[in-house]
Amino acid sequence: LGCPPRIDLIQNVAIVQEQQVIDGVPTDDCQDTLDRLPIKSDTQICKDDVSIEDLTAQPMIRHYYVNLDQEMKYIDTECQPDPDAKYDITEDENLCGWNLDKEGMTATKLVKLVYTNSKNLQIEVTRCQPSALIEPLTLIQNTEECDLRNDFRAGISYQRVRYDWIYNDKLETNGYCEDNGVTYTQYEETSGCTWE
Repeated sequence: LGCPPRIDLIQNVAIVQEQQVIDGVPTDDCQDTLDRLPIKSDTQICKDDVSIEDLTAQPMIRHYYVNLDQEMKYIDTECQPDPDAKYDITEDENLCGWNLDKEGMTATKLVKLVYTNSKNLQIEVTRCQPSALIEPLTLIQNTEECDLRNDFRAGISYQRVRYDWIYNDKLETNGYCEDNGVTYTQYEETSGCTWE
C-alpha cells in the first residue's frame, strides 16, 4: 500500500507496486504488479531554452505519469532538455522595416530573430534589430522625383530629395520628399515680361 511506482525509463513506464501488509505492518518488500502507467512528456510547463549565440531554441520538458487515481505525477523535479527536438533561430525580414542613415548614406535592413515551435507557431526572440546577414545598402538621393520647396517671402528655394535604395533588384524608397540642405537664391526676372 505504501509503495511508489517503480520508474522504468527503458520501457518508459511507471510500474505500479504493491506490498503485503498484515495489521498495518508490511510483511515483505514492494513487488511489481501488472499495471503499467505510460510516462509522458509535458511540454507546456517549461519555457524553451533560447540561445541567441548558438541561434537555437531547445524545448524543455518534464516527464510525468497519471496514477490509478487519475492524478498527474511528475518524475522530474526540474525541466529537462527534450532529446527529440531543437529549433533553429532565423532572421525574419518581413516583420521589420529599414533604418536609414542619411549621414552615412546607408540603408540597414532590420529583422527579428524567430523560430517555429512544435505547434507550428512562430516565436519572436528579439525586437527589430540590424540584420547580421544582409549588408547595409547604399542610399541614393533622388531629386528628380521631388519639386523645390519655394519660400517666396524669404527669396529662397529649397532642394528636396527622396531617399531610394535597391534591394533584391527592386527599388525601395522612404516614400516622401524632404529638404536636403541645398538652397537656391531666388531672383526676379523681368526681361521677356510685358506690362499689362
